[in-house]
Amino acid sequence: MEKLLLLLLSLSLLLIGCGNDNLVMGKWTLVNKEKHEIHGNLNEYVDVSSIKKEDSLVYFWTLKDYSNPTRPGIFSRKILIELSCRAPVKMRRLSGTYYKGPMGTGEEFDIPSNVLIWEKWTYQQDNPTVEFVCNKAKFKF
Repeated sequence: MEKLLLLLLSLSLLLIGCGNDNLVMGKWTLVNKEKHEIHGNLNEYVDVSSIKKEDSLVYFWTLKDYSNPTRPGIFSRKILIELSCRAPVKMRRLSGTYYKGPMGTGEEFDIPSNVLIWEKWTYQQDNPTVEFVCNKAKFKF
């Protein structure tokens, strides 16, 4: 538990220390493109430099970018993910920020915490982002 807290603190300090430079498009690697019925194109990016392996878990930042805003006006969101690359493959969101602009820009969007579902593991299959991150962290499926 202490290692996890130290890792999360390190990732948070890295994000704070980088400021808005961390949100520059060149820092993000496109890993998945989807068509969404309501929100149009959904592009998912991973900050490859944020991928950290800790025993059987991997931590990384992902950025989802929508071509059309979600109902409350969200164009993008940046989420810190905890991922278990070993079977059964599962992930959970640890924290995140929502934005009124594309690619993590614009005003941050305040969403009540009771609306967000954090810390629940979800099992993954056929997820290109998960496969990309597990491969970068050198896990075999």
